[in-house]
Amino acid sequence: MSVRAILSIICICLAAACKNEPYEYPPLGVVSLLNHVSNGTSTYRYSNQRLYSYLAMSTDTLAYMRFYYRGDQLVSIVTDSTKESKKVTSFYVGESASVIDSTFLIGADTSKLTAVRTVNYDGNGNPLSVRLMTWSDDASTNDLAELTWDDGNVVRLVTFNLASGEKVLVRDLTIAHDDQFCLYMRNNNYLFTLALDNLYWLSKNNPVVFNDGSDEKEYTYWYNRLGYPSNFKTDIGVLYGATYTQVR
Repeated sequence: MSVRAILSIICICLAAACKNEPYEYPPLGVVSLLNHVSNGTSTYRYSNQRLYSYLAMSTDTLAYMRFYYRGDQLVSIVTDSTKESKKVTSFYVGESASVIDSTFLIGADTSKLTAVRTVNYDGNGNPLSVRLMTWSDDASTNDLAELTWDDGNVVRLVTFNLASGEKVLVRDLTIAHDDQFCLYMRNNNYLFTLALDNLYWLSKNNPVVFNDGSDEKEYTYWYNRLGYPSNFKTDIGVLYGATYTQVR
């Protein structure tokens, strides 16, 4: 066999191998989430493959969070920092599977406790329950969310109100998912930007069908070429648009 023939065979084999080898993309993190009805936006920034900051803006709301780490461990979040005051959330990690964080409003001469959150995790690092207590000059809250996981997705989310000292059911929601990448990449630190009743967004896939026992609701998604939602519509017709960046 001639040298030319051998080289031709090698080239064909290499081409076939390259064709069958999937291209690995770095994970994408959502950068901007726009509510096309209210024009409210959520903006996320990343650094060293971690959530760096979060900004929520609407006609009557402006909230900013900056995340601080020691090594790979989230140690604090500073919220709504101004020259006059700031909210600082500090995290306490014990030997158990629980993480407790407390938020203080710190002014020039005062420091006041405004929130305490307790998160319990399973052996895979998935949050199983989140209890959040808040205090303000006008009111206090005491709420609990319990999450059931299956194959990386939150398939059941039950929320309770504990303000009366008893566990009062607010909603028992079951969720079905698609098979595409979730709007939020798998990172538990998104938890601190989400309301308790929206913690199903911590899943690896996107929530599609919601059932609270009395009614079934469905979201509709449109995807980019990498399988991430570029737009989605809620059951009541609210349209959202999302843009992403590679998280390195």
